[in-house]
Amino acid sequence: MRAVMAWREELGTVALPDTGSLAGDIDAGVAAVPAAGDADREQLSVIAAVLTAASRDPELGAAVSEHVLERPRQGVRELLDRAVRRDEIPRTATSTCCRSCWWGSA
Repeated sequence: MRAVMAWREELGTVALPDTGSLAGDIDAGVAAVPAAGDADREQLSVIAAVLTAASRDPELGAAVSEHVLERPRQGVRELLDRAVRRDEIPRTATSTCCRSCWWGSA
């Protein structure tokens, strides 16, 4: 878990661009994700194993949720909140249910 937390810290926080539309913001956010190299693929396989274990172990799941997934969840909340302010989606789209579809839980 420490290796995954260190990896997450190395990633830092990705600034989500505000392109003026939800679709544009999503496209720009996806485009900002760097391509994975061979070393990244090995790290991603470790992360996948930890996420699998976290789905079976509540204590590990809570740690992953707090230390690995919270930043991306915050980004999704920000993205959806902007879309609500622009009247692109209804406020109900920012509900826990909608965010859960993106990141597994709110």
